[in-house]
Amino acid sequence: RPGTTLALIGRHSEAIPTYIGKDRQVTITGPVVDATAWLERAKVAVAPLTRGAGVCVKVVEAWRAGCAVVATSVGARGYEAGEGLIMIDAPSSFATTVLQLLLDAERRQRLARAGRRRFEQEYAWTAVRARMDRQIIGTLALEVMR
Repeated sequence: RPGTTLALIGRHSEAIPTYIGKDRQVTITGPVVDATAWLERAKVAVAPLTRGAGVCVKVVEAWRAGCAVVATSVGARGYEAGEGLIMIDAPSSFATTVLQLLLDAERRQRLARAGRRRFEQEYAWTAVRARMDRQIIGTLALEVMR
């Protein structure tokens, strides 16, 4: 899509082929302390991972920033598709979906809003604290009943 820019954010920038880094429409950041500023400017966040391990915070960071998210099942490991997340593993379908979102602002914004809601309801500190409080109260109640 002419005029589209791509920012590759994160570690392992040395693994990116040199010709990609020479493209004026591609920015390679390398590691960043906080990806929020990049994600807030993005129209679509993608996590097209085909292998990897560890904690996948890329998706929830994008939701927090109010960004639409398209990811592979590996890139979104630990999350369920739905509210704010399109999960696709086939490369051609992945690319087509990203392109469609770039062209359809209304759909993209709906997806971004759904992701932000999901972040606030499930991952924001207030939501996490509420779940912890319920867990602690439930545990205390069981202890009292014994």
